[in-house]
Amino acid sequence: MRDDGQITRFDEKPVLDDWVNGGFFVYRWELFDFLADDDVLEGAPLERLAKDGQLMAFRHTGFWACMDTYKDALTLNELWVSGEPPWRVW
Repeated sequence: MRDDGQITRFDEKPVLDDWVNGGFFVYRWELFDFLADDDVLEGAPLERLAKDGQLMAFRHTGFWACMDTYKDALTLNELWVSGEPPWRVW
């Protein structure tokens, strides 16, 4: 990722000590021009978009945690109940 947020290469689940995608995607309708019927989004389409200079990202440096499991939900709920959840900025 360049300093301006442009993604120059996309690799699905590489092993590295770098930024990872852990959020949301926002697309223009033109994305469908990059998709074939059997494409997996995190494969060839994102690789082509990055190669073509059409993929951008936002570097979030604040708190982030996934909530994929029941254990994650319990942990995040405990943080909320503590009164000082790290994502609360108001």
